[in-house]
Amino acid sequence: MQPNSATLASVRDVGGGVWLLTLDDGLTWRLTESVEPAFSTRRQYPVTVRRAAMGSYLMKVGSYPPFRVRRQ
Repeated sequence: MQPNSATLASVRDVGGGVWLLTLDDGLTWRLTESVEPAFSTRRQYPVTVRRAAMGSYLMKVGSYPPFRVRRQ
């Protein structure tokens, strides 16, 4: 599978340490790690999503380190 590239459209804290990230292509991803996003949607961050081991996905937002996500 080729990496998927898009732009970050929104980041929402839905409570309980759960974060949802929506991309400009309409896909929504849920963080599966206990990482609090340190980026703002005021800036047009490029996003790359690629398949990782055991059916998981890694998302890289701008120059931040990649983190694990699950498609919502």
